[in-house]
Amino acid sequence: MKLVEWLAKEVTDDPRALRWFAEPGTDDRIARAYRELLAGYQIDPGTILKTTRMLEPGERPGSVEVNQIAFYSICAHHFLPFFGEVDNAAASEGTPLTYFRGKFGRFETELEEAAYRELRRLVLDRELPSGSPVDVEELAVRMNVSSPRVFYALTKLSADGLVARDAATGYRISPLTVFASDQAYDARCTVELGVAEQTVPTADDADLEEMASHVEATAETVTGAEPTLAAFQRENQAFHEHQVSLSGNHALVEFYRRLGISAISTRALDGGDWQHMVQIDDHAALLDAYRRRDVDAAKDVIHRHNDHAKQVARDVIEAAGGEM
Repeated sequence: MKLVEWLAKEVTDDPRALRWFAEPGTDDRIARAYRELLAGYQIDPGTILKTTRMLEPGERPGSVEVNQIAFYSICAHHFLPFFGEVDNAAASEGTPLTYFRGKFGRFETELEEAAYRELRRLVLDRELPSGSPVDVEELAVRMNVSSPRVFYALTKLSADGLVARDAATGYRISPLTVFASDQAYDARCTVELGVAEQTVPTADDADLEEMASHVEATAETVTGAEPTLAAFQRENQAFHEHQVSLSGNHALVEFYRRLGISAISTRALDGGDWQHMVQIDDHAALLDAYRRRDVDAAKDVIHRHNDHAKQVARDVIEAAGGEM
């Protein structure tokens, strides 16, 4: 029986309602929609629900409480979709808690990752003062996201060491320390070393031509007629991202961006004689190593550049009392 026939028999014979469902392909279209809405039956919740958090000093492992869970499901009685937020829920054998398919039928991790990237930027750009408490609802409004996504971002930032969680007062913005700065720069160095190992022998002329354009653009922001720190950070970021992108690995580029090196560098250089604190000659040296297909030379440049950048950040942070 066609859907329009069932509706005419069981619901209404009003042609104004039925004509929408009499169009060709209607049954298939609606069936696809409900297959998507009910696709949670085909998903093992254990592959999605992996909620953990870092233990505070003195804490013992135990259960994790998750609040304000975004909820999307189907009413089995009336067969209607509904959504909301769960404050408290429990599951038992044979009665699934919900169908984890995310916004409008898909489990959307990208929205959570976008919230994480934006909140990380706010922290590293000092738009959220160091040591200040985090108001989740206020942040949700500011970032135009739901509160659960802010909690997701805070959990990841806690693992990054950029926010701290206190059982009594909640989350607070952690200051930038030498340790956190060193960790970020060393992570970038590890990525760039691996990419160099892979791509110095294989980069083609177009890759090297684009790298050369980034070298020139970065140098212009430092030695040109109108040098600015903002322009340097933009072009410097583009140079490093281009080298990482030679790997052809989008996930690696995204990981590099999440490190927030540009924001850390801005903290270190802002207010100082930044033109004499940066080392743009290393960009040209790396390009030269690529052109000569010299992997060892490229890796030496990357190590040298990383050591210099770490030392600049370390000097500024220590001068500020060990954190900023």
